Amino acid sequence: MRQFFLGVFFFFFFLHYCFANIRGKVYDNQKRPLMGVNILLLDSSASIILKTGISDENGLFEIVISEPGIYRLKINKINFEAFDSSRIIYTEDLVLSDIILHSRPKQLQEVSVTNEKPLIEMKAGKIIMNVEQSISAAGSSVFEMLQRAPNVSIDNNDRIALKGRQGVQIMIDGKLMVIQGTELVNMLKSIPAAALEKIELMSSPGAQYDAAGTAGIINLKTKKEKRQGYNGTATQGLGQGVYTKSNTGLNLNYRKDKVNIFFNGNMALRKGFNKLDLDRIFIKNADYNGSYKQDNYAVIKLQNFGINAGIDYNLSSKTTIGATVSANKTSYTFDGENNGRLYDSSRNYLSYFLSNNHQKNSGSSIALNTNLRHSFDSLGRSLSFDADYAKFVADNNQTQATNYFLPNGEEEKPRYTMDGTLNGYTDIKAVKSDYVHPLKGNTKLEVGFKLSAVVADNRPDFYDVSNGAKIFDSSKSNHFIYHENISAAYFNYNKDWKKWSVQAGVRYEHTRAKGEQISGGQSFDRNYGQLFPNIVGSFTASPKHQFSLSLSRRIDRPNYEQLNPFKNYIDPTSIHQGNPYLNPSFSYTAELSHTYNNRFSTSFSIAQTNDVITQVIILDEDKITLVTDRNLAANRVYSLSGNYPLKLFKWWTSIASANLYYSIYEGNLSNSPLRDGIPTAYLSSNNSFVLHKNWSAEINSWFSSDQRYGYMYLRPMYAINLGIQKQFWNKTGTLRVSATDIFRAQNPTGITEFSNYREFFVVTRDTRTINCSFSYRFGNSKWQRQRREGGADEERRRAGSGTQSS
Repeated sequence: MRQFFLGVFFFFFFLHYCFANIRGKVYDNQKRPLMGVNILLLDSSASIILKTGISDENGLFEIVISEPGIYRLKINKINFEAFDSSRIIYTEDLVLSDIILHSRPKQLQEVSVTNEKPLIEMKAGKIIMNVEQSISAAGSSVFEMLQRAPNVSIDNNDRIALKGRQGVQIMIDGKLMVIQGTELVNMLKSIPAAALEKIELMSSPGAQYDAAGTAGIINLKTKKEKRQGYNGTATQGLGQGVYTKSNTGLNLNYRKDKVNIFFNGNMALRKGFNKLDLDRIFIKNADYNGSYKQDNYAVIKLQNFGINAGIDYNLSSKTTIGATVSANKTSYTFDGENNGRLYDSSRNYLSYFLSNNHQKNSGSSIALNTNLRHSFDSLGRSLSFDADYAKFVADNNQTQATNYFLPNGEEEKPRYTMDGTLNGYTDIKAVKSDYVHPLKGNTKLEVGFKLSAVVADNRPDFYDVSNGAKIFDSSKSNHFIYHENISAAYFNYNKDWKKWSVQAGVRYEHTRAKGEQISGGQSFDRNYGQLFPNIVGSFTASPKHQFSLSLSRRIDRPNYEQLNPFKNYIDPTSIHQGNPYLNPSFSYTAELSHTYNNRFSTSFSIAQTNDVITQVIILDEDKITLVTDRNLAANRVYSLSGNYPLKLFKWWTSIASANLYYSIYEGNLSNSPLRDGIPTAYLSSNNSFVLHKNWSAEINSWFSSDQRYGYMYLRPMYAINLGIQKQFWNKTGTLRVSATDIFRAQNPTGITEFSNYREFFVVTRDTRTINCSFSYRFGNSKWQRQRREGGADEERRRAGSGTQSS
């Protein structure tokens, strides 16, 4: 290990010092060093920009030259006269004479610059949804905004898919989320969309990102103040559907000289309902063998309070250190009623049950980060280091009481009441470092490593309290402990030519995972290492036509909830159980993209995922359904997608997105052979209207045709959202009013089908709402160029408490 770190040190040392540069120093006419001066290296005719740079606090700059030749320099800074050099003949390291910039006779008056971003942007390797520009974000949750993002779809079990593929990883400010499954969904539903600046969608991330996520990564970027001095934004929102929802946010920032201090606080109170109608049909020897008809109705309350605070300090113009702390508290209550009716093979009405399910769950988290970022020069040579610690604690309680009756109303068997508690925690430690080094000939090298250690400890205890006494039920209780260590290193090579560019990278990840079920004696131990290559080649055929081709391999590890073998009793006829023998899924993706006129983007991709993790329903002789996860053999997806921004009129901007895909699943689970797929169309339209005198409006819509996810088939869904906005007081105050899902048409309906079981379902939720929000910006109005953000891409994902909701 010692030799390894010495080798890394000398490698970086070699990269830093083995190449020659042009160096110089810039002063004003009073011989004071000038910081932030723009340096342009031009060809001999001064018609083509070859390199750029910027001076540091001592007025120093340097430019890397890839080969000897004749060049010119152009140097400029606001309020100073520009400087143009004579021809520079460069053969080796060159130190220029001091350069003096003269002040202009008249200073420029302060101006206010407004740069309204579009709602949807297409950038290299990602699609960006600028949530700040969305009027319909008022009163919505982060989870609801994801539903409206291009190429994103969500099924009836709240599983997120990107371009028709499940296995998406969620990041917040570049940090992968630890929690997954139900806990992650509840958190996303409780965070107000007003806390976000943008949503980034990456279907083929580079090697510098964690290899997790067979479908890619969705990065949620929270708001950050970029103005100098003391600034803040206060937001209050209120929504009304069947139930009331509200959110409050406060962002504070102080930025001056070498210090930047920030605080963000958000609180959300959301109440809704979940209505689930099930028709469960049992099949034996291909014939009808009885059924359950169930009506489920639950009222759900979500409360969330979160803060994020931190400080950045510039030790010098090249070195910044920082620290952040994030804390979050979520409360989730679920009050459900379940009416189930049982029919025999002759369709005779046999019995029914009435079940009340009450859950009161709470979760808290704290995350600490320290970071350092150093820029060796103005050319992009940099080194960063991050250390993270996070802890998530769950305290969940469940009571389920069931009465059983015959069709005439007589009691069939005694009332059964079950109490359960699930206490657990997830502990995460991680360190990472990244180094970026520009080389000769428009070439850049990136290397880095990451080490992470996770411990998850969950203990569900169940008690039979039917007769008043609290009797421990060892058959339902459990204690599951999970340890995971991942070591990773990556290498990225970037090269630009006149018309071609290439990014080639590879990431190595070694995983050591161990799980142990204390009460049942089950355990597993896995130890494996994998390479994850990623290559992207781009070609500029003409100023209006650019093409790119990407190839990548990624992994989707089962989350802790999926691995935990304990049984969670959803209702008297349904049990959810994890599977400790799940294997990770591996995907291979090829994507060809075309961009026209730097605006219209079209891509075609083929993705193959092996050992895809799929939900399966196993039926026992008592017609009790066990919901669990298994590895299906493969999933292959052919996808054609496009994003097309249109300026229809001066006052009307429209962005149309389309994703047409064909998804095929292959395998055999629960004695049900599967080789099937259907074509699916996902279409969305985002329209912005600039009205008179600080008024604007928005109409957003999306439509999804039939979809298939393994053994589940979903019928078409769509939604239309409307919004209007008015700005006040020199645009410091903003009032937004919106209506979401006005036709209540985004509720999932479909069928899950196995050889011995068929389930029809209809889900109805509180999606049609009227929302109103008001935000006020206060403080200094002067802007500063935003510096590169600190922080590492950390692993905060894949833990689950096992809590289920209908």
